[in-house]
Amino acid sequence: MTFNYYDIPTRRAQFNISEYQDFLQTKLHNYINQLYDLGCRQMIVAGLPPIGCLPIQITARFKNPLDRKCLDEQNTDSQSYNQKLIKLLNQLQASLPGTRLNYADVYEPVIEMK
Repeated sequence: MTFNYYDIPTRRAQFNISEYQDFLQTKLHNYINQLYDLGCRQMIVAGLPPIGCLPIQITARFKNPLDRKCLDEQNTDSQSYNQKLIKLLNQLQASLPGTRLNYADVYEPVIEMK
């Protein structure tokens, strides 16, 4: 998400953030189905960290090192994606018999270090 949506202008020309999240989740949906077809029944899927706090994102936006801070809009986008991901995983688990799809929350532990 970081290097594709925020840092490559063509992605922002193709999608708004919600559409890009849906695009990524469609790819993930297909990937999980492929793993299921190969016999995988237990998976852990990690959510996004607070992207707006990643050093590369902050450095790209702030020229003065003293002005550096997390980018709230990008963090909100991460939270939105993670909520969609949780719903997707619940839907997939219900539709794929015998699966256990677990969500790994990466956002909260990282944001607490801020």
